[in-house]
Amino acid sequence: MSGRLENDSFKLLELKLNLEGNMADKIQNAYETSKNIYDDVLTQRNIFSKLYIKLFWSGTDDNDIARKVLSYVPDDFSGKLLDVPVGTAVFTENKWSSLKNAHITCIDYSMDMLEQARKRLGSHAHIKCIQGGVGNLQMEDESVDTVVSMNGFHTFLDKQKAFHEIWRVLKPGGDFIACFYPMRRKTPCFSYGDIRRVHRI
Repeated sequence: MSGRLENDSFKLLELKLNLEGNMADKIQNAYETSKNIYDDVLTQRNIFSKLYIKLFWSGTDDNDIARKVLSYVPDDFSGKLLDVPVGTAVFTENKWSSLKNAHITCIDYSMDMLEQARKRLGSHAHIKCIQGGVGNLQMEDESVDTVVSMNGFHTFLDKQKAFHEIWRVLKPGGDFIACFYPMRRKTPCFSYGDIRRVHRI
């Protein structure tokens, strides 16, 4: 296991964010409170959400970021894909639904978010939505071809453990595609809206 983690590119992905207090409860409560406006804000569907994004998220266009992240997944992808955290699947619904020959597992800690994702993805036999945490993935070693993590890594309580778990389930030759943009913050490795694709050797 330790040999796998020596990859320099992978080491660049280790974020150092300080989380204080009972963050699990804070995160859950935040998503429960915002679930009804979450999609509108991220997709900037109306003037108020556009103004909010402009004022509080420095005008970041989540739609553009989502398109860039998803462009790394081929339109003819037919392997096993893990999407964590899936959120409400507002950005991934169309792409995941079109990958009929793939086997897609979507995981989220928040049941509220997952319920929204199930409404969008639940009718597709090749997609399953599971509640769970990235720090303890119920998946076999080296069993996934691609892992996608869009706009959620900053909410994971133990980021080091999350990276270890993702690397554990990722097949040699697989891809970890992620976007990191915690609001109003820069980290030693990432700036706001940073997108990385790491190929596991």
